[in-house]
Amino acid sequence: MRSLIGSLVVMLIMLIMLIALTRLAVAAPPSGYQCNPGTPKLGEGCSCPAGFVPKRDEENIAVCKLAQKPTEAATVRSECAKVGPSVVRAFGAALTADELKKFSPIVSKAAVVRCENAPWRKEVRACFAKATTEEAAHECLEQLPPVQRGGVDADAARAQPFAVTLGKDRVELKGAIVFAQGTATLSSVSQPLIDAIAAALKANPTVRVEVQSHTETGDDDSQRLSERRAAVVQRALISAGVPAARVSAKGFGDKMPVASNGTAWGRSRNRRVEFALRPLDPNAPADRDQDGIPDATDKCPDKPENFNDNEDTDGCPDATRFVSTSIQILDQVRFKTVSAVIDPAGRALLDGIAGIMKRDTSLKLRVTGHTDNIEPDPVKLGRARARAVRDYLVKAGADANRIDLSTSGESQPIAPNGDEAGRAQNRRVEFQVL
Repeated sequence: MRSLIGSLVVMLIMLIMLIALTRLAVAAPPSGYQCNPGTPKLGEGCSCPAGFVPKRDEENIAVCKLAQKPTEAATVRSECAKVGPSVVRAFGAALTADELKKFSPIVSKAAVVRCENAPWRKEVRACFAKATTEEAAHECLEQLPPVQRGGVDADAARAQPFAVTLGKDRVELKGAIVFAQGTATLSSVSQPLIDAIAAALKANPTVRVEVQSHTETGDDDSQRLSERRAAVVQRALISAGVPAARVSAKGFGDKMPVASNGTAWGRSRNRRVEFALRPLDPNAPADRDQDGIPDATDKCPDKPENFNDNEDTDGCPDATRFVSTSIQILDQVRFKTVSAVIDPAGRALLDGIAGIMKRDTSLKLRVTGHTDNIEPDPVKLGRARARAVRDYLVKAGADANRIDLSTSGESQPIAPNGDEAGRAQNRRVEFQVL
């Protein structure tokens, strides 16, 4: 009898353990799940485990709900596994065979991860599974929401090889200048290509360049959008060291399509930036520092203006600059390891930012803090650095209501983290215009 009772007790314990494990398997977040600690309960039985970094809650909810439906989750994974080749077709048509060997696995894997982590709609997954041509793949891309589409564009641009050649009257490019959809916000993945174009222009000082931006039919105020994009690239080239006197910008709107706007593939080709080359004007007024401001009116004729929307007509460089829709610090606000204390040089640079904000009362900024890859609790530390910068700007006269805080932790390095010099560059803050 005792033996029977003992067996029943053991079986009961095993049953309880099985139920607990089953619940855990259902409720536990899948690999890659991220959660905002500020909202520990997402509903539908989805709880946020400790230690996960912030991400959009709506994505967390979608992933968590999916985790509770194993059959549906398996279907999503199976269908997402098929999207990679079509995404590669959309972006890799112009690559050589050797380039495609390197490009394909990177972009394909990134697409699958994006499809799974914030699940793409079923009809979009089906579209990619059937797309066997570049044109068909672009039709599928256009079905993605702007945020998801922008992520795929960025992944492709990051993996795509680029090259710059100065032709007779144009800059010949391999690669693309990428903007957020419908905006003049230049993606950071375009910076290496911008730098390469700038290097080619600096190596050929007898030419000037006209940045020419084009949009697709259907963009809201396409002419204005193209002008803004051209101006953003112009400013980025100047910030990369090309003399301002040698860079001009022009927007053409949707007036010069190179393909039909009746297809997604054609529209993607029409959204472009080109670079026309022109000879320098031998009769231009003397301009020793080549900043586009003649020596006769240049207060700093031997120091080029850096065009940051801060006293841009005086000809003198400032401590801050505009690149795309962000303000960057020319000499970083420096932080010691595991510290959010701003040093004296950093405070001087932030005075320039505060000055811009006081002059432009409509300007709103997001301050983002970054860390290197060895500092503990990088999300918390990045936020502390952003908060320290915000507090200083407010004390210097900026309006606190026009400054948002954000952190990227260690996820967006601008230099290799392999040595202290690189890590020092990554311990920084950045400013984005909202």
